[in-house]
Amino acid sequence: MSSRLFPFWWLNPVVTCAVVKGCLEGDYSDWAIYDTETDSDVGTPDPFDAFAIFNADETFAFFHHNDFVKKYDVVAKSLGSSLLTPYYSTGLEAGQQVATKSVLGKYVVFLADAQDEIYIGKDGVIVKTLTNTDLGVTGVSLLSVSISSGGKYVVVVVTDKWIILEGS
Repeated sequence: MSSRLFPFWWLNPVVTCAVVKGCLEGDYSDWAIYDTETDSDVGTPDPFDAFAIFNADETFAFFHHNDFVKKYDVVAKSLGSSLLTPYYSTGLEAGQQVATKSVLGKYVVFLADAQDEIYIGKDGVIVKTLTNTDLGVTGVSLLSVSISSGGKYVVVVVTDKWIILEGS
């Protein structure tokens, strides 16, 4: 390595895949309710088309439904009004696939077939199971579940509500 091109090359840290992966996904083992947003728009007519996509810093998310896209501010715990009405099939399948795992797949989320539990997996093992009672809703089905790119936030959809969980 030429000292003329990189006079302080020894000061530059070596970046490895392990370092990069550690920056992309957090280290969480438990999730608890962070916020619940009542939203009369979600849950009808096709609640299974609802999911959340977070930005890289996990400071906001777009809550997507086949009838709207709304911005959720994580820090302010605030859900905005509809930004647009998406074309029905635009991104639904791709969005749902992206929304069910963290960026590298360290974390995944699943909805039970009976729609009464969600499962959060980490490194190939289910580390957390939450029932509708755990989520503060009874007598309703859980309709959809999403996870942020870093694994910190999980969003559960029930009729008329978005339930946001935060990892610790």
